Amino acid sequence: MKINSILIANRGEIACRIIKTANEMGIKTIAIYEDADSNATFVSMSDVAVKLKNGYLDADEIVDAAKKTGADAIHPGYGFLSENSIFARKVIRNNIIWIGPTPHVIKVMGDKIKAKELAIKANVPTLEKAESIKDSKQLGFPLLIKAAAEASGGAERSLFIGRDYSLEREAFGKKIGSFQSIAHYLADELVSEVEVDSDDAPVSVDVAVPELVSPDKEEVNTISTVDNSESTIPDNVNEVD
Repeated sequence: MKINSILIANRGEIACRIIKTANEMGIKTIAIYEDADSNATFVSMSDVAVKLKNGYLDADEIVDAAKKTGADAIHPGYGFLSENSIFARKVIRNNIIWIGPTPHVIKVMGDKIKAKELAIKANVPTLEKAESIKDSKQLGFPLLIKAAAEASGGAERSLFIGRDYSLEREAFGKKIGSFQSIAHYLADELVSEVEVDSDDAPVSVDVAVPELVSPDKEEVNTISTVDNSESTIPDNVNEVD
């Protein structure tokens, strides 16, 4: 389906960038805004602007705005509802194009433990993980313990453990063992973070790879290309609404 108009479920500089690109592509843009943003640049840049009653996190109001304005698609930008699988599913179920990962991918990749299981099934090399605090001793110290899931846009909770688990218990509370990701901490290794941009068409996509020599070194970006028509990521991982 050709996209003639998009509603941008975001604000500020993010919305401005999306509007600029959409204008270059000849796509009509629809902004949403709260009262405090009435005079914001992104509002004046858009072709249509819809004032929200309940704010940028009300999925129902945003979908309703898209339907009333005849938007073909919704672009979430990042932050806010961009990593909310329920919102993405709601958009799709209302026959509006969702510009972003599928609800299933959002849900799985938002959980570090499930994401790692998916990577292992796709034969991606990963660090050995521990299933529980008791099992983590086999990994060797130091350890890095992270909350398995974080709210979109929120600071990631993580903890470096050099000798024991007393601080870890203080940081994560009584639910320890049920929601943490545990791995051996690599202090001086090369770190590469791979970002894959893709859609549902069997076409080539770009992969941005920021490379860090160490956590305090400057980031270096490189670009490579892969063929999406032969993806190795399994699509049959259990999906739950």
